[in-house]
Amino acid sequence: YYQCQSRANKGTCGYHTWPTEKLEERVLNLIKEALESGTLQKSMSGLSGEEKRHQAATKRLRKVESAEKRFIEFMRKTSRGQSVVARLSLYINNLDLARTQAFISIDLKSVNDLLCNWKTKSFVEQQSFLDEYLNFITVKDRSVRIHY
Repeated sequence: YYQCQSRANKGTCGYHTWPTEKLEERVLNLIKEALESGTLQKSMSGLSGEEKRHQAATKRLRKVESAEKRFIEFMRKTSRGQSVVARLSLYINNLDLARTQAFISIDLKSVNDLLCNWKTKSFVEQQSFLDEYLNFITVKDRSVRIHY
């Protein structure tokens, strides 16, 4: 379930939550509609499209930088005996994921294929696409709106 939450990860909503499958299906259908109508392509053209791609690339590189810092910090804690080696593997996996995602950019020509085969794509590919093509998604009690 997706729920609204505060920064401290405490539920703060007075309305129902969305089942994961239902929300993800709704978002995917809205993206497909935007592709068919040309809205998605228009949002990625010109200067604004270049800016979106640049921001997505910058965000991916910041994720790598952040994951590297967390890994190094936790490696130091582990070397001082403040944590176990098994836990360190979570941080190295997170770093590997960030590094893999850093260089994934979905070309506009490949979007239709990606959307048609969404369920077969890895989480990394899905997240990279969403980060690059969407500004944000507004989820309300009974509606979902995508901001391109």
